[in-house]
Amino acid sequence: MLDATRGQRAFLRERNGTCLPITPPDADLLGYATGINNNGEIIGVWLVPKVGQRSFLRRRDGTYIAIQPDPGVVQAAAINDDGVVVGRTELGGFLWCHKGPPLALEHPRCYAEGIACTYPKGINNSREIVGVFEIGGISYGFRATLKSPK
Repeated sequence: MLDATRGQRAFLRERNGTCLPITPPDADLLGYATGINNNGEIIGVWLVPKVGQRSFLRRRDGTYIAIQPDPGVVQAAAINDDGVVVGRTELGGFLWCHKGPPLALEHPRCYAEGIACTYPKGINNSREIVGVFEIGGISYGFRATLKSPK
């Protein structure tokens, strides 16, 4: 949706047809949603002036939590019903949950070569993660299952 300033904004369309803008704190003219779970939690990306691209979690009650596992650009890609978020940063793939520290999700060979190349794209309620990793300019798909904490 474009607002009056012609900036791209995320919104939530209610069942009655009204559009509720999603406006994270300190957002500039660019913002978009990248995922929603069955609990109504929304993740997305927005541009913070003089800082750069950041990701957010919007809870159903309208409060926001910044998703910032690493400094720099953060792109949240998907969220499951447990609130587990996957995405990527300049340093590679990540898994984030508001209940604990972020976890790096990088293919071991990427670490060995010193490059970030793992890009998680989705996570389901069975904690299966899908995405892409690149080695030597060739892309490969992957599916991995996250072990449940004990």
